[in-house]
Amino acid sequence: MNIHLPNHIPDQETDKEFLCLLLANIKRIYSFILTLVPNISDADDILQESVLIMFRKFEHFDKKGSFGAWGIGIARNEVLKLRTRQNDKRIRFSDDVSKILEEASNSITDQQQMRVEALQGCLKKLPESDQQFIKMKYEIGLPIKDISDAFKMSKRNIFRLAAKIHRSLLKCIQHSLNT
Repeated sequence: MNIHLPNHIPDQETDKEFLCLLLANIKRIYSFILTLVPNISDADDILQESVLIMFRKFEHFDKKGSFGAWGIGIARNEVLKLRTRQNDKRIRFSDDVSKILEEASNSITDQQQMRVEALQGCLKKLPESDQQFIKMKYEIGLPIKDISDAFKMSKRNIFRLAAKIHRSLLKCIQHSLNT
């Protein structure tokens, strides 16, 4: 998933805002494309073209709206363009089936986004030492031995700590999603 932005007159604040929004939503947009385009190469091309269009039209983006939904709308148009360009004998879904897949994809990506937001909120609620463990294990990717050394705990107790944190996060996420 390589993305190349066109040459333009730099506006650092606008570029930074665009990149932050893009990075926060790129997986959601790409997941949407993949549900409608089974060929990875085609999906990558559509993502590339969609990002270029979003970049060019970013000044027209309504900042009160959802960047992800806006990006998915642009990607949807690019998928439709691809379908009209393909005049070969590939198996294609009917418009009705495509619409069902699109709605299912939107539902799945919305659910994923809600889970990610719940997880982010729950991570902030963890005690500082648990947050440090999560950072060491999942952000930095340290081996258990290094984490046990840093915490001055046995590997066995580190695994227990991990299980406790995972249970706590799961409970918090479930509670957050239910409310």
